[in-house]
Amino acid sequence: MIVFIHGANATSKSWSYILSKINVRNISVDYDSSLGFRRNLISIRSQIPTDEPIQIVGHSLGGIYGLYLTQTHNVTKGLTLATPYAGVAVADFMKMIFPGSHLLKDIGKYSRFITKSRNIKIKVPWTQIITTRGSLPWYLERNDGIVPISSMTCRNDINYLELPYNHYEILYSDEVVNLITC
Repeated sequence: MIVFIHGANATSKSWSYILSKINVRNISVDYDSSLGFRRNLISIRSQIPTDEPIQIVGHSLGGIYGLYLTQTHNVTKGLTLATPYAGVAVADFMKMIFPGSHLLKDIGKYSRFITKSRNIKIKVPWTQIITTRGSLPWYLERNDGIVPISSMTCRNDINYLELPYNHYEILYSDEVVNLITC
């Protein structure tokens, strides 16, 4: 079974295009970014059976949740799209302006969940799609319009594949469909 985990401030409907192109048993989990990482992880875990092997497909923050699932579920494979494995430094700054935002606290470079995730060793085949188009001017480095490329490429225990899409276009990519169905 494949478990699809959407990115922050999205819903499981963000997988509509990809799910319309594949015919595999799947679950698309939902969570609410405003509730905070810990509560969402508990909710996501409760939506997934623990008695069977699963594959993870996660977009952006959904990839971080998928990484945490490797600790509690029988994950056999992972595919992440534009996941900020090293967090997003601008979120650390923005949380000073919006101190009540759980999302900004969760995705910052120094977030407890991001820093803890760096210690989770991936022991199954795992591919990260690096999205290379897009640009936010307040980043001083290449980015996909949301996540810095350096954050997407900071791990040494996964395979990388670059695709010329921005952070959201990747969800409408036939290349992703092919990777899931292979």
